[in-house]
Amino acid sequence: LHLQIKLLRVLQEHTYERVGDNQQHQTNARIIAATHRDLRRGVAEGSFREDLYYRLRVFPIEIPPLRERREDIEPIARLLLSRVGARTGRALRFSPDALRALLSHDWPGNVRELQNALEFAATVCPGQTLQPEDLPPEVLPGVDSRLASSGAPHHPGPLTRSAGARESGRGGEDEGRQA
Repeated sequence: LHLQIKLLRVLQEHTYERVGDNQQHQTNARIIAATHRDLRRGVAEGSFREDLYYRLRVFPIEIPPLRERREDIEPIARLLLSRVGARTGRALRFSPDALRALLSHDWPGNVRELQNALEFAATVCPGQTLQPEDLPPEVLPGVDSRLASSGAPHHPGPLTRSAGARESGRGGEDEGRQA
C-alpha cells in the first residue's frame, strides 16, 4: 500500500523522488497500467487504494484472455517466434502439428505463457522447424498441466522423432530426446 501512495502522487502531482534523493523531480509521463487482478475486488478487500483505482481507470481497455480470442493465437505466436529467431539467429517456423498444439491449449498465462513456451521450444529444437515435442509438456493436448508443472519427467511418447527425421517430416524409431 505504501508504494500505491507514491504512484498516486506521480499520477496526481506529476512529481517523484529518486531512490536515496529528497529532491522532487517533475515528470510528464503517461502511465499505461495492466493487471490480471480484479482491482475492484482489491478495493473492496482493502488491498488496493480506491483513489489510485479511479486515477488509473481513466480510459480502461478490457482485453479478453487469449483462450477467448483463439484467432489471435497464431499471429501472436508467429510474431513471438520471429523475435526469438531473430535474437538467436535462426529462421524458426512451426510444423502444422506444433501449431495445432498451440491452438488447442487454453493459455491460462496468456501471452506471457505463450512467449515462455516458444522460448522453451526454440531452446530444445535441434532444427529450424518446431515440432510438438519441442513444446513444454503442459502445452501438449492430453497432458495434465498439474502433472507437467510438478516437475515429473516428460516422456514425449509417439511424437518423438530423431533430429534428421524431424526436418524431413519422416517419423523415426530412434530413442528420441528427453525434455
